[in-house]
Parts: sequence; structure tokens; C-alpha cells
Amino acid sequence: QKNKKAKNNKDLPVKKLGYTWVLSRFAGIRNEVHDEFLIEGEYSLPAKDIGKGLNEEWILLNLNSENCFDFEYSPIEGDNLKFLSDRNFDSLSFIFKSRSWEIEHYSPFNTIFQKIDEGKIEAMKAIPV
Repeated sequence: QKNKKAKNNKDLPVKKLGYTWVLSRFAGIRNEVHDEFLIEGEYSLPAKDIGKGLNEEWILLNLNSENCFDFEYSPIEGDNLKFLSDRNFDSLSFIFKSRSWEIEHYSPFNTIFQKIDEGKIEAMKAIPV
């Protein structure tokens, strides 16, 4: 009876919350207004915490204290690193400015990016207090 419907919530598959990151290079601002670029609506500002210890203070400390990337990468002015949660579209955003990462975000409506890399967050290491 493979087509049997779930009787209650405990029979439903449990989706584990996931976290991803996206690293992009700032490529410019759209100045011209064309119908194809006209976007109406709102967007959520980045959160301060997206859960599981991923908060802007902890990430910023790690980004600015060591090379956190496991691939060949040297940040340049304007690079954007986002951390995204599967739940409620929560995100954290960091921009590389003046030789360090800062908690900041770009407008999604007129900013042009070139994606450098992206991935899933598999594990986090603890920081000694």
C-alpha cells in the first residue's frame, strides 16, 4: 500500500533544516530603468541570527580572524557572502570593505553580481571562549 496517505504528522517525512552559503563578486549597479528590470515588492532584511549558532557576530569574528574558505579565494572590495536558512528565507549578509568583512547587504533590486561559489554548510567548528 504505497499510496496510503499519512494518518497524522508523525507519519510525514521530517525535513531537516539546512544552511547554504553564496559568495558573489559585485559587478555593478543597474542605473537604467527598463520594464524588464522593474521589480515591485519588498524583500526581507538580513537577520542577526539564522539558528544553530549562525549569527552575524560569530561569523564576522571568524571571517576576519582566519581564512575560512576551503578553496583558493582572496576577497576583493565589494565581494558579498550570504548565509541562507531553509526556514522563512532568513539570511545573513557580509560585504568585504577596506580589507575586512562587514555586516552589510546590497539591494537585490538593482545590484549585479557574478557568483563565485556556493555550497552547503556541513559542520561548524567551535571557538574557544
